[in-house]
Amino acid sequence: NAQGFETVSHSRESETVNIYGIDENYFDVFNEDIEMGRQFTPGEITGSRRVAILGSKTKEDIYI
Repeated sequence: NAQGFETVSHSRESETVNIYGIDENYFDVFNEDIEMGRQFTPGEITGSRRVAILGSKTKEDIYI
């Protein structure tokens, strides 16, 4: 897994957040749930798609 910091933004709001590179198995392996939305698909992983899953704090910080 890769890890770092990046700035995410939505409209005029932005926030520097921790970024974790994960794959489609992360939520099953670590028994985590997604509150809203969905997990990554295998096609998104193999296609190196630029997709993200936001934590609830990041979602609140950038007012999505």
